[in-house]
Amino acid sequence: MSESFQVVVDVEATALDAAGLARSVPEDAFPDAEIVAEPTVFDAGLGSGPPICPLCGETGEVQFSSYLEAVESWWDGDVVDPACVVCGQYVGLNDWDWPGSPWAVGNFGLRFWNRPQLTPAEVAAIGDRLGHRVVLVYGRG
Repeated sequence: MSESFQVVVDVEATALDAAGLARSVPEDAFPDAEIVAEPTVFDAGLGSGPPICPLCGETGEVQFSSYLEAVESWWDGDVVDPACVVCGQYVGLNDWDWPGSPWAVGNFGLRFWNRPQLTPAEVAAIGDRLGHRVVLVYGRG
């Protein structure tokens, strides 16, 4: 049987920020969270369809290929926003729409296993505490 997870991903923290954030988060603030403080592609696992351009609404496997190419560049240390293959506009890696759970790339995240769904207020509070924009990624691992 698979386990469920939720990750609150800080999509603005730099690699340098991640270590400081990991040290600054009190253990009692998120006692059931696993801290991830390294460059990571946080994906929803099974059940996540290809990304949808938030500007024109188009989706498809070609969009996914373009997105993955940009993720590979990000992984190599380059900041490359993928272009929509339909409208040609560039969209930030963490700004695409996803059916089901989004993907996010980041240097810092709080991963929660097998707990009730985080509420929007809880996610916002974590973002406020971290001082950055966050994205909630969830799925089964």
